[in-house]
Amino acid sequence: VVSTQSTGGRREARKEAEEEEEEERKIIARLGLPTSYSLNREREFYNMPSPQLNSPELLEILHYFYYNEVRIAPEEHGLLITEHICTTRKQREEMTSMLFEEIGVMKLMFMTQEFLACIAEGRESALIVHMGHTYCSIVPIWKCNILRDKARILAIGGREITRCLYQLKEKQGTGLYSEYDWRMDIAEEVKIRLAYVSQNMKKELLEPVKEKSYEMPDGQEIKLGEELFMCTECLFDPSLVGLEDIPGLAVSVVSVLASLEPEHFNDVVGEKKKIVLMGASSMFPGVQDRVASEVQLFYPEISVSAAPERKLTPWMGGSIWADLSFTQSSWMTKDEYDEWGPSAIHAKCF
Repeated sequence: VVSTQSTGGRREARKEAEEEEEEERKIIARLGLPTSYSLNREREFYNMPSPQLNSPELLEILHYFYYNEVRIAPEEHGLLITEHICTTRKQREEMTSMLFEEIGVMKLMFMTQEFLACIAEGRESALIVHMGHTYCSIVPIWKCNILRDKARILAIGGREITRCLYQLKEKQGTGLYSEYDWRMDIAEEVKIRLAYVSQNMKKELLEPVKEKSYEMPDGQEIKLGEELFMCTECLFDPSLVGLEDIPGLAVSVVSVLASLEPEHFNDVVGEKKKIVLMGASSMFPGVQDRVASEVQLFYPEISVSAAPERKLTPWMGGSIWADLSFTQSSWMTKDEYDEWGPSAIHAKCF
């Protein structure tokens, strides 16, 4: 027998948890970050304004991170920030000012995601192919130096794959009671669970369809077939989603390799002649073999490394780099910030 008091207590706790979750959703929505549990439709899912570095919402997220998630005092610990390879000096300075003045971190370091992935691989030279949500990058790193003039950034990633999957299934029909039930956030979840990269899309389209099932939140079931590999094809041929002026991923990898000086090339690919995949959009089954087969048309000796934990390699590399004795001078302290201002952070960056 459950007492009325205990039942009421559980209801109250459940209500508080739901209110807290709803507040988190609002914060994330204001920041413009698509999530798997987003309640928004396609227009809202993709066209939210980009978050400002000095916005109250971002400060709220950081406070939540420190005091609710990791539960540490920011003034007692250093903070390593992973950044986009194209981060501007102004953006870095704004973030530096906010973290020291508003959050109160003890010390601060900025490192690019691709460089940290290289460190996670245990290498000081590598060609990192980063496949993210909003972009892909091909970044050569030579003896811990990023060859920025050789790097390539492609404005295509997981976001375009989700949009393509959504549109393909909507066009073909979902078989649901209501087409309104096929939402962009559902397409995102289907992409993560079921999408894959075909080794030869044209050939696979001629073969019998291998359908897979996905159960909707309300219990309805949908069948998906060729759209599960057609949606990822845009990574290799962006023109399929209307991006005519963007080269495909494998073509860009070959272009970067061809641009390297001979003395850089051998170090970047290493003794084992490997390039390195990283990022959430590199997790699709088949992507490693597809990139390798297309690159090997021009460089037969090159292979592709894709570690099982490659979605987290920047975090892994950061945890290593931040703890090395010879990297301690790369930290900017609060005293240095007070004396020299935010612009001094650039001298600390690779």
